[in-house]
Amino acid sequence: DDRAPNSKRIEMPFCTDGYSLRFYSKAEGDSVEVNLTAAIARHQTDGDTVDDLLSNCTATLRTLKTIDRGKVNYISAGFDSRAARQEKLQVQDAIVKALADERFVLLYQPIYNLERERITHCECLVRMVTENGKLLSPAAFMDIAKNNGLMPRIDYLVLKMALRQLRDWADNNIHLKLSVNVTAVTFESERFVQQLQRLLYETGASGSQLIFEIVETEAINNLDSAKALCDRLAKLDIQIAFDDFGIGFTSFEYLRDLPVDFIKIDQSFIRYLYKRKSDQLLVKSMVDMALALGKKIVAEGVEDDGSADLLRDMGVHYLQGYYISRPKRVNEIDLNYSMPTL
Repeated sequence: DDRAPNSKRIEMPFCTDGYSLRFYSKAEGDSVEVNLTAAIARHQTDGDTVDDLLSNCTATLRTLKTIDRGKVNYISAGFDSRAARQEKLQVQDAIVKALADERFVLLYQPIYNLERERITHCECLVRMVTENGKLLSPAAFMDIAKNNGLMPRIDYLVLKMALRQLRDWADNNIHLKLSVNVTAVTFESERFVQQLQRLLYETGASGSQLIFEIVETEAINNLDSAKALCDRLAKLDIQIAFDDFGIGFTSFEYLRDLPVDFIKIDQSFIRYLYKRKSDQLLVKSMVDMALALGKKIVAEGVEDDGSADLLRDMGVHYLQGYYISRPKRVNEIDLNYSMPTL
């Protein structure tokens, strides 16, 4: 069949002589439905060898198990080829080795306090170091780490490095806070607080200098348990920042129900703020609501003085972005930075 992959046949049930390949059986009060699902790959288009064709079909069927059954499906142009899957396995292996060797480093992006007119904390941004010394951004490995259950290991390694840096600053009479990103799977783990307390004890860092950033788009699964965890962290003097605020449907529900200290307005609303009236109206509404609820506000993605001026006038407390500083290694941060007068 040489019909195009986007043929309507893709959406039709797999039929033989007019009957769908769904079988229903009822015996002795028990009922069972069996669905047969098919994947079709084209020689040369979707693989040149039998092994490639079977591998690609198997991967497609594995995906369809949780999506749609009882139909015939052509492999689409966007599917993961065998070569792409092998490449992901190589990246996964590289992540595991980097974890074993602790080949992850932190860069620090300063966050400017408009009221105090100085840098008061930094966000930790993780990079993976390859075996040949190249730095990889999270875009190169984070999704694969998430899909293979490796994020808790990365989260705890990042947390340990951040706490060591806090202790080092404290020993040198430098009073900066650090924001650390924590994925939902780690944040909601029953062992999270226990592991955190162990790391605080081992490093000698103070919880009062720590801010956890949680991301709505990571889909907090249980709002009640997340709220209880925030309360437990507050007892350790640890603050919570709600990251990527505004880009999800549940942002305002979380703002209402979670005892967070900061909201970080997503950079997609900030990057062109000076040029877009619609973004200005949206950001102003977010700021007004957050202020009414007593939250501190961080604007991410600030890249020009015009946007910085608008954000100050709106009542935003902190600015983060290339206008202030790019992410840097710890010894490159200008702790005495003062923003130009607006």
